Amino acid sequence: MGASAAGFTPLPSPEQVLAALPVGRPDPFAPVVAPAQAAGPAAGSPADALRLTGVLRSRHGPQAFVQLAPGQSGAVCVGPRGRCSGSGLPPLLPPGWSVERIDVAQGRLLLNQAGQRRILSL
Repeated sequence: MGASAAGFTPLPSPEQVLAALPVGRPDPFAPVVAPAQAAGPAAGSPADALRLTGVLRSRHGPQAFVQLAPGQSGAVCVGPRGRCSGSGLPPLLPPGWSVERIDVAQGRLLLNQAGQRRILSL
């Protein structure tokens, strides 16, 4: 197919789009896989394995993105276990942990575990 007289360029065919994708590419529209419920973070100290990877401000409030272990990461929100209401995902943090504050401007996350505070920074 060539360009039409009006100057429009036709879209590629479905076959052309599929041929341009590398083999094994994950589907960006596939459902997000929730972390395992029973596994929790690393076996040692969860605080040592926890890493802050990003923060953002959404219409539902601030969110922080954390990594607990290789392959186990996601968003946390202010509240018990960092559960983000309305996400439909299980809480990412282990029982007894809570997110006290997310400072988007400073790139900080304030956690509490049994009265002990921990601040993570980007």
